[in-house]
Amino acid sequence: MQKRSSNAFFIFVLVLFGLEMFGIAYTIKQYRSYIIPDENTLLHTRDSGLTIEDREGNPFFTFESPARKTFVPISQVPDYVQEAVLASEDRSFYQHGALSFPGIIRAVIDDIKLKKLAYGGSTLTQQVVKNTMLSPEKSFARKYKEMLLAFKLEKQLTKQQILELYINTAYFGQNAFGIEAAAQTYYGKHASDLTVGEATTLAALLPAPSDLTPAHGISEILTNRKASILDYLVTQKKISQNDTEKYLHDYGTLIPRKDQNIGAPYFATMVRDQLIAHFGEQTVYGEGLHVRTTLDPILQTQVENILLNQKNRLLAYNAHNASAIVIDTASRQVLALVGNISWNEGKNGQINMALSPRQPGSSFKPIVYATALEQGNITPATPLHDIPTTYQISKTKTYTPQNYTRSFFGIVSAGFALANSLNVPAVEVLHLAGGTNVVAKAMGMGISNLPESAKTNLSFALGAYEVSLYDMTNAYATFSDNGLYKEPQTIIEIQDKFGTAVQPPILQEHQAVSSGVASLITSMLSDEQMTTSIFGSLLHFNQPLALKTGTSSDYRDEWTLGYSAHTTIGVWVGNSDNAPMTSQPSVVTATPIWKQIMDTVAQTNPPIPFEPSDETTTAYLCVTPSAKGQKQSQLFLKNAIDPNYCLPNTEPISRIPTLPLP
Repeated sequence: MQKRSSNAFFIFVLVLFGLEMFGIAYTIKQYRSYIIPDENTLLHTRDSGLTIEDREGNPFFTFESPARKTFVPISQVPDYVQEAVLASEDRSFYQHGALSFPGIIRAVIDDIKLKKLAYGGSTLTQQVVKNTMLSPEKSFARKYKEMLLAFKLEKQLTKQQILELYINTAYFGQNAFGIEAAAQTYYGKHASDLTVGEATTLAALLPAPSDLTPAHGISEILTNRKASILDYLVTQKKISQNDTEKYLHDYGTLIPRKDQNIGAPYFATMVRDQLIAHFGEQTVYGEGLHVRTTLDPILQTQVENILLNQKNRLLAYNAHNASAIVIDTASRQVLALVGNISWNEGKNGQINMALSPRQPGSSFKPIVYATALEQGNITPATPLHDIPTTYQISKTKTYTPQNYTRSFFGIVSAGFALANSLNVPAVEVLHLAGGTNVVAKAMGMGISNLPESAKTNLSFALGAYEVSLYDMTNAYATFSDNGLYKEPQTIIEIQDKFGTAVQPPILQEHQAVSSGVASLITSMLSDEQMTTSIFGSLLHFNQPLALKTGTSSDYRDEWTLGYSAHTTIGVWVGNSDNAPMTSQPSVVTATPIWKQIMDTVAQTNPPIPFEPSDETTTAYLCVTPSAKGQKQSQLFLKNAIDPNYCLPNTEPISRIPTLPLP
């Protein structure tokens, strides 16, 4: 029985030796012509995933677990940090070549004793090869690739360069690769500022950082490894023998582990999806992209808190979800985007309602009016019929629009009708403009996904077709920006894992609405005197603002959209599952949120007066000599002044009876 056991062991050794010889021969053949990449490429070879940064360059969200890595030159790493790493991983690094034959012999003996592949004995150079050029698999082929490439690496780089590579690629746990990332992750400081106690603690983690991490408590193994490293530092005269006890118990003050994926998740996932749509998933994740976005971290937090603080108030109206967007009008940069009240709580909280199509209600009306104004079918003073009206849709079907108040004003001006969100005149304007033309205008302003049926449905004027808050907010920014459509910008710059700039997606822009018509829409939406007939003082803000509310007919969607001269804000309130709210208009639910966000923006960027377009002029209601009182003014396109209005110091063109404005 003893002899049979010895024979089996001898056969095992021969097989192991034969496999190793075959592995060496095969590796030499395959990797003889392999070219070692340059140092920068080696440093970043394993970087992958996607890192999203705010406009200041601070990471706040990561995808596919990208490695947290920050390169630090070896010259900026203190000597005792370098020696601590060598003490942990390869004390004779400067004495041997690419391989340590005593280490290999010890490893082979261990393999034979344990009858398994332990793969020990790797030098620091071999570990650099493993970290930067090879897969993490355990096999004979990989082991001998590692050896051969280690020889090549030592011929190409100096020992200092190899140590620099190792120090910047070694894994220290908690997704930190390299000493700088480890110092930041565990202690919130730079590697150059590490104490001896902190440096030796981090070096002691290297064999098994996940198991030895001090975040789980100080283990006996960690203490013993640290003691051994300190003894080595004494022999290298980096510290004195008298200080070892002090450093042994100095583990530093660990900072709480930071979860990067807690900030602006709706914005981050939106940017990720935009990148994938443009570059493809393999490029986005495989190139280790770092994307600096337009997100303002302070404003983003403020908007998140505003929505969260409004939660209980909205619940009283059976509204569980809300969304908000803030856009810088001139640059069209998205400064803040909150897709829902809370990512981790509430009804369907992780649905990004800023991108989810919903019915905009009356907030869509400015696009209808803009189409008719541009065609010359109406002016702000054109009389419209706010009276019971029935449209014959087909032989058997009619459509009778109703106002929210179920009452009528009679003959009203177009400006009054829009400012007070009257439904019957809006349908009249759509009928004048033509559904096909309104659809084209909306699409030109970035409103996507409108169906073919919108072209022939009169309820289209009242926002019966679903659109996203993202698109609608930017459409209002188009009105504010003299009718110039610009695709919303979320990305400032992109770098790949080597720090090389990558061209962001090219954003489209074009003149979607004439400057003059955009100015007329702004004038009508900012005229507080007109809105008091329906809204009273609810839309009174004591600053130059243009805004419009929207409520779907069944109270499932409530919107407020508007802008100052420099900032455009959109707010949606409702339920992501389409459940109806209580019978309250958006001016009660969404507008207070909109106002609070605008007030927050105004603290650092106060509103300024709107500047009318050069294509417009102010005219005054023509009056007879016997009339008294201040003349009523109205902004018009220069080539489309209502006959009832006169330019200053001119006589009326004709004596058409003045409109009985409500």
